[in-house]
Amino acid sequence: MRALGIKSILVLTLLLISFIACCGFASAAVDDSNTKILLHMDGANAGTVFTDESGKTWTVGGNAQFSTNSPKFGTASGLFNNSSVHVQRPSAVNLI
Repeated sequence: MRALGIKSILVLTLLLISFIACCGFASAAVDDSNTKILLHMDGANAGTVFTDESGKTWTVGGNAQFSTNSPKFGTASGLFNNSSVHVQRPSAVNLI
């Protein structure tokens, strides 16, 4: 197997960018009438303010917080380290 040259990598990158742009994957957020909860879990390490994409702040229960140690996507991940840790929906959020 041959290694890819810089030109091949640039072409593949441009093809990927074109695919993302044409197929609607460029938008990071999907906040429509069918979306009830969209928490990105991005925040400062040990942060406790969970805000969803629509701007609603979720109440922290227990020791729920952000961790920047090993996020899978974005800058952080939610850390829920035992069964009593949770975030509670704002009263304005209708889940039905």
